[in-house]
Amino acid sequence: MSQAKDEAGYLRRPLRFAHLIWALIGLAASVFLIVFGGEGHPPGIVLLPVVWVLWALGHGGLWLVRRLAVRGRRSGAAGWGAAVPSWPPGLLLAAFGAGAATAAGVFPVLSTLFQLKEGRYLEPLWLVMTATWAAHGVGLAGLLLRRGWSGIYAALLCFGWVALLGAQIVDHLIRGSRIQMGELAIVCALMVMGVLFGWHLVTSRRIKDFLASGGRPD
Repeated sequence: MSQAKDEAGYLRRPLRFAHLIWALIGLAASVFLIVFGGEGHPPGIVLLPVVWVLWALGHGGLWLVRRLAVRGRRSGAAGWGAAVPSWPPGLLLAAFGAGAATAAGVFPVLSTLFQLKEGRYLEPLWLVMTATWAAHGVGLAGLLLRRGWSGIYAALLCFGWVALLGAQIVDHLIRGSRIQMGELAIVCALMVMGVLFGWHLVTSRRIKDFLASGGRPD
């Protein structure tokens, strides 16, 4: 199979499925708002344009993901030749995590931009949220393009979430808030998993080799 045909079919089937699922979600949300969104003040149907905007952004995001992934595969082919390796599981999980965080941040960022007159975009919480969303978007792009720095960058994102969870525990202790032992155990387990996963991204030879092959710009 030629490289052109290989790139043309790369991720086409799973992303077609993702487009279909997202289209069905948008259709279901639209029908729900049209049928049941006539009550309330304001009525829920006023959210219909927001649903359509998110629907379009979702499809655009999926299209962009494939474009970046194809470009990254092209860079990998330049480094490995015909034997382009498959994605390491840890790196694939990191890409899914960065993608989920990026997608989850789109709605709150856009919803705040519609309130520019209220100045909410100047609030520290919104600035932190936007910076976090953008940081994960950069990480996702780097992983899809298979840049050499993206593995360490993804690990730093993991360590950042671990630090955030630790800061929340410290804040509860300083405030004297009651801490449920079950919740504390879950948070500690997540912190340990985050540290181990970030360490894996930094130290894995397979991940380093995979990213090194696509580390040169096209």
